[in-house]
Amino acid sequence: MSAEFGECVRGVETYRDPYLGRDVQLPSDFEHVWVSRSGEYVLSHEAQYDPNVGSTQNWERLHPIKR
Repeated sequence: MSAEFGECVRGVETYRDPYLGRDVQLPSDFEHVWVSRSGEYVLSHEAQYDPNVGSTQNWERLHPIKR
């Protein structure tokens, strides 16, 4: 409960990065988040946006960790 409160106060959300194998905190005001193998993150408000389209990198969709 306190972790959720701390995230809310700081305006972040926790995600599991499959490439790093650890949790990362990113801004919570974006609904769609992706990560690349090189450690880059893409955050978007657009549901239809897909960074894999036209990219030479593979982007993995992240989902918030529910505590």
